[in-house]
Amino acid sequence: MKTCYMCEQPAISREHVPPKCIFPEQKDSPGKVDYKKNLITVPACAEHNLKTSMGDEYLLAIIAFHWRNNEVAENQSSTKIARALRGSKHYYDLFFGPNRHQFLYWQGDILVTSDVDINRLNSELDKIARGIFYHHFRQKWTNAVSIRHFSLAAIYKQSHPVIDALNRISELMRQACILERKHGSNPAVFFYQVAGDTPPTSTFIRMVFYGGFEIVAVLDAGSGVIP
Repeated sequence: MKTCYMCEQPAISREHVPPKCIFPEQKDSPGKVDYKKNLITVPACAEHNLKTSMGDEYLLAIIAFHWRNNEVAENQSSTKIARALRGSKHYYDLFFGPNRHQFLYWQGDILVTSDVDINRLNSELDKIARGIFYHHFRQKWTNAVSIRHFSLAAIYKQSHPVIDALNRISELMRQACILERKHGSNPAVFFYQVAGDTPPTSTFIRMVFYGGFEIVAVLDAGSGVIP
């Protein structure tokens, strides 16, 4: 019996990485494009099942609302996410509740900004990075994963020598990944690139959602791989 992609417990299902909700429903897609074909799945136990409902939906909204995304994300926002916001007050309040949002004027347009629960977001992205690692290398990563954001610039708005140095290092990791092959059957929604040597040495995974929301997951060298 196969075990979970994150632990040694028996797997009870195959879970999608990224979560299936990231990929638009065919009914919502102009031209009825099938974005759910050939999705990446990994074996998961009950505890590490990626179907965390509100966690997945929170991840979807943060990613899809990013201003640099493509038309696929814009359509997701106006269909699937709009339905979820109308259908759940709790979900709505996560982004637009009291003191959770503000208006921003940008190049003549009015944008709405919302607070980001970075710990919650990084927890979801950590799971995806471990799932992608398992899918790509057929091994489990058990050490820490560092999430480097390139789309949430406000997080790094304060200049500091240490932060500036980390940002320069992160950009070098990103550039190394960009030169590598893109993986994923639906690149308009999600693709990833891997740089670095074969495990257990350091590995960098660049993940791009909707052509605009981008992170690099850093899997540091060490005793973090289980065959």
